[in-house]
Amino acid sequence: MASGGPARGRLAEERKAWRKSHPHGFVAKPETLPDGSVNLMVWKCVIPGKEGTDWEGGYFPVTLRFDEDYPSNPPICRFPTGFFHVNVYDCGEVCLSILGDAWKPSITMRQILIGIQDLLDNPNPASPAQDLAYELFAKNMAEYKKRVRQQAKRAQRTLGPGGMASGGIARSRLAEERKAWRKSHPHGFVAKPETLPDGSVNLMVWKCVIPGKEGTDWEGGYFTLTLQFPEDYPSSPPVCKFPAGFFHVNVYPTGAVCLSILSSAWKASITVRQILIGIQDLFDNPNPASAAQDICYRLYKKNMPEYKRRVREQAKRYPSLVS
Repeated sequence: MASGGPARGRLAEERKAWRKSHPHGFVAKPETLPDGSVNLMVWKCVIPGKEGTDWEGGYFPVTLRFDEDYPSNPPICRFPTGFFHVNVYDCGEVCLSILGDAWKPSITMRQILIGIQDLLDNPNPASPAQDLAYELFAKNMAEYKKRVRQQAKRAQRTLGPGGMASGGIARSRLAEERKAWRKSHPHGFVAKPETLPDGSVNLMVWKCVIPGKEGTDWEGGYFTLTLQFPEDYPSSPPVCKFPAGFFHVNVYPTGAVCLSILSSAWKASITVRQILIGIQDLFDNPNPASAAQDICYRLYKKNMPEYKRRVREQAKRYPSLVS
């Protein structure tokens, strides 16, 4: 076996070929890990919509995941969850013949991405992966095209040298969020990007504080929360986490918040401000239908005095950081 394995050897060649020459507007690069190393088995890519189509102006992020049997097996190619297209499953996975029964080991990264770009405006209704998109494509083309244009508009960005977005879609949006927050934000709240040891700012991780509402058992508490944004933000929501063990019906033992606007009700237009206010509202208005923590749920349903006592105790453990 070649050093690093046949999959990584082939992907190293693909990387070299892509750097030498690639189609304008496309991006394809291996994932960079937190320690600065490169993971050749996962590629972060961007596919531009073709000029003259309803997809024009959009730059669509897609992730390619390769297994150890590549190139014998094709990669799994995924857009963000909820991507609107006849041949894209709800989870974002692309349904395309060259990624299935027509796969050949000779197919290159370039061919995969161009094939997906071609698929955008030339869907295959014989292999639908998404009911709504298929139904509109078959019965209401005007509405289908309108949704495509709306999706392309949400994926617009300014390209820099080599077809790469300056800072990327996620970072550009988060820079705007930071500017808006600095200009105006609700009293008592804190939201700012993480500062790294070298003094630089990491826009993809925000350190926040949410105050408990006056007149509730949460009053007096200033609750620390971390927002971790994915590379495909704002197409996908951030993961919002309190410290592990945080006491609330809709907070998992890990600290992750269970809230509809962070999952099924997520929209790319939702702001950091709306997220934090939504979580503040959740404090004193938990949703027992989506319980994430057994002990909290049992106390909330069967022993409200004890539930409220624990909430007040927790609030005391989170005093204001400003004296």
